[in-house]
Amino acid sequence: SWGAGGATVGYLWLINSPDKVLGEWEMRLVQEVAHQCAIALRQARLYQLVQARITQLEELKRSKDDFISLVAHELRSPMCGMRLSIQTLQALMLQGRKFCEEKADCNQYCTKSSKYIQILDKESERQINLLNNLLDLQRLETGHQAKALIPVKLNDWLAEVAEPFERRALARQQSLSVDLSADLPCFVCDSNSLRRILNELLNNACKYTPPGETITLNAAAASGTLQLRVCNSGVEIPAPELPRIFEKFYRVPDGDPWHQGGSGLGLVLVKGLVEQLGGNLQVESADQHTSFTVELPLVSQQLNPLLQ
Repeated sequence: SWGAGGATVGYLWLINSPDKVLGEWEMRLVQEVAHQCAIALRQARLYQLVQARITQLEELKRSKDDFISLVAHELRSPMCGMRLSIQTLQALMLQGRKFCEEKADCNQYCTKSSKYIQILDKESERQINLLNNLLDLQRLETGHQAKALIPVKLNDWLAEVAEPFERRALARQQSLSVDLSADLPCFVCDSNSLRRILNELLNNACKYTPPGETITLNAAAASGTLQLRVCNSGVEIPAPELPRIFEKFYRVPDGDPWHQGGSGLGLVLVKGLVEQLGGNLQVESADQHTSFTVELPLVSQQLNPLLQ
């Protein structure tokens, strides 16, 4: 049997009696069978090569994931220790400043040192958040993300989640409003995952909303679905970039005029957590407004036992 380019891929043997002469149509049939056998053999070999490649890529991905998990684990402990030391220094400096308030030179030195320590504290927090995001994504992708399902009174709970962002928005000359339906039901879910979703979305809104603009958190329930929406004005994601914002480590070019930094993992984590909760995430951006909408089922098969 011949493959592409006339290369031999196998042999087809015909057993025939000595006095039997094959006719023209029989020879054509034999040639067609040989041709089809060559195609089948070539496809089988290609399939084996593809399967071997897939297995190799899966092993490489597992090795990469194991490496990332190991590095993140090994780095998180010392980073947490460093941050604790930095916060201890901040407390000591606050106490020390009480003894040198009358000494201008000393007070100036303390102020300068305090500024540097604040920078260290902020950067260490950013690195810890990056490591936590890496570990959480790893657990999501491997299906090892723990879930603790509890009933949540949404009106009180959502107001509590939004409270620190209200103070943050005020400090950044932004306006954050919380619009919650009065009839929100008690929602059984993994509250840690839901809090993480809202924290990431509200954090992004605060980071990228210009001063004087508005951030809104809406929550409503209808047709067996809980809908949570975070909207902000004064910022727009270009249409060509929308499909890519849920890719790992991707950041919109020129999307951070204040150079606040970020890992490009927050929205990836949000999407994974929403899907783990059985919901879906949508984004719309136009006319200097951007909104992220999370839709979650109010009752799902995995939650039914808790409601009985």
